[in-house]
Amino acid sequence: RQRLLPDIPGVSTFGDVVPPTVIGVVAFPVPIIAPGPPAIPVLPAPAPFVLVVPTATPLQQISETHGVAAKFHVAQNFGLSIETSYVRKQMTSGIFLNGARVTTYEETATGWGDTQLSVSWEHQFESSKSVKVETGVSLPTGRTNVRAKLRNSIFARDGINSVPGILNFGPFPFDNRPLLPISMQLGSGTYDFVVGAEFAADFNRVSGGVAFDAKFRTGEAQQVYKLGDNAFGKGWVSYQILPWLNATAHASGYREDSINLIDPTRH
Repeated sequence: RQRLLPDIPGVSTFGDVVPPTVIGVVAFPVPIIAPGPPAIPVLPAPAPFVLVVPTATPLQQISETHGVAAKFHVAQNFGLSIETSYVRKQMTSGIFLNGARVTTYEETATGWGDTQLSVSWEHQFESSKSVKVETGVSLPTGRTNVRAKLRNSIFARDGINSVPGILNFGPFPFDNRPLLPISMQLGSGTYDFVVGAEFAADFNRVSGGVAFDAKFRTGEAQQVYKLGDNAFGKGWVSYQILPWLNATAHASGYREDSINLIDPTRH
């Protein structure tokens, strides 16, 4: 037969296993382990991982409203008026790391606000008393989708994109700049119903009056929220001390309901 395997001790040349042949003995040193508790290796603890997230807290907001109005007498005792305003808003926020303010950030919004159309009726009694009633509608001509002018604005419901000098996650795409908060928008975004009344009287050297107006919101803005209804009232009294000197006292009050978030997850 053909030789299949070389001459290897313990293996025949034809592949059959045969009893092994002792060739030699090799001694290896065996370590002696003393009895006792097993040793537990002590590894150094890993350093804690701390994620420091900067937070932005509004510190101040300034609003300026410059009104423009035009009034027309369309009939006896009846008038028509149109009013609008130019609005400028500015918000300053502080950026905090571990509770310490490291810098501040500003955003502004400017533009035309809502436009109000109203009709009024006025009547005078006995040449010393007058009453005026007004009603109308406020049109949502002011923008409610004002976005941050700076692409790394932190005044965003989408979270912090960058902190000047600390973090920078890249600029926002032009169409993905964050919306400014609701309080920084220029208009209400809703058609609102407006009512008002005023009464004034003059008794020789004493005169006075009261006035009231209110605005009731309807519907909801494009960003799925609705501003609160508001009301304003005032009263005054005046006394003529001298023909050229009057003393006047007045009081006023204002109330505005909370903003109704139709979908809080979007704000």
